[in-house]
Amino acid sequence: MVGSLRRVIIGACLFALTLVVATVGYMIAGWSFVDSAYMVVITIFGVGYGEVRPITTTALRVFTIFVIIGGAFSAAYIVGGFIQLVTEGEINRALIARRVSKGIERMEQHVIICGFGRIGQILAKQMADTEQRFVIIDVDPELTAKAETMGYMIRTGNATDESVLISAGIEKAKVLATVLSDDAANVFITLTARG
Repeated sequence: MVGSLRRVIIGACLFALTLVVATVGYMIAGWSFVDSAYMVVITIFGVGYGEVRPITTTALRVFTIFVIIGGAFSAAYIVGGFIQLVTEGEINRALIARRVSKGIERMEQHVIICGFGRIGQILAKQMADTEQRFVIIDVDPELTAKAETMGYMIRTGNATDESVLISAGIEKAKVLATVLSDDAANVFITLTARG
């Protein structure tokens, strides 16, 4: 992730450098700042309006070729870095989800904590402190993200759904603690787990 972010930053710096050098280059050839900047923009972005002024010298033509190559290369470098950044993030999330699923599948005699609110967080901390294996079930994305950053095994979903309980390993669990704020949901989860 760091490498791809660095790639986006390097690409942006190269692109900015290309803009500055190209504008200065045209100004050295005797063009005004506005004409130079306009020429650089239409050249790099391939708008195709034609030259602002006729490019008659070989040196200016070669310079324009390098402006096109530099602009295209740096833009492609930025896009590639951005795509890599997005792709790595998605792949990392998928790998983490797979690792958590495999870890939960291997668990036996673990604790399932339904709800990662205030009480759920206290229970999870106590479980972690005593090195007891546990799985948290919660539906709130903020709470599940917080649990993931703390390194806890998390199953995202509604604990009242039997399939979510099964995916958390209810058949092999030692204890189920349901600490949701909704008492009716707590009773339903307890009856579902017992069944």
